[in-house]
Amino acid sequence: MRTDGGHPTSGAAEADGWLRPAGAVPSVLRTIQLVGVDALVDCYLTLPQALGR
Repeated sequence: MRTDGGHPTSGAAEADGWLRPAGAVPSVLRTIQLVGVDALVDCYLTLPQALGR
């Protein structure tokens, strides 16, 4: 976790990283939607979809 006040995902972007949640069960997916994470990162139904295969 960052302590410099920056956005917590900016380190991943600087390192050319990414976050692609995949295969979440319905209750977890609903939580992701409720807290708004799905507006920040793409969520996928399957791992092959997340990896672009």
